[in-house]
Amino acid sequence: MSGISKGCDELRTGEPPGQAADRGYVLLRLAGRIDGAATCALAGKIDELAKRGAVHFVLSCAGVASISCSGIAGLCLMHRGLSARRGSLALAGVRPRVLDVLRMVGVPAVLPVYDDEEDALAQVRRRSPGEGA
Repeated sequence: MSGISKGCDELRTGEPPGQAADRGYVLLRLAGRIDGAATCALAGKIDELAKRGAVHFVLSCAGVASISCSGIAGLCLMHRGLSARRGSLALAGVRPRVLDVLRMVGVPAVLPVYDDEEDALAQVRRRSPGEGA
């Protein structure tokens, strides 16, 4: 697993990035707080993985305790950028408190939010080239 630490306490890929990017999707596990600094670091990681072939990204948020308005804006901008390139960004396993905040501002209407990693990965595998699902 690879990781970076800026803004968010922890950002880890769910599998070796090269292997996941080869399949067209990547699972990133987040922990701590999602704020402007965290989304900047996350955007850099997503850009790096996109250069290796990843198109679809699942952000596992089970370890995320809070999110700021700049964090929400950053996630929406990443989603829009990926969508423009026929990619996607989805959230999974969001804690109730954070999910309440996301619902208040209408994020689930724009950005898919799944109950857990498995549900999110099942959806992105259907869209990923080379998965055959």
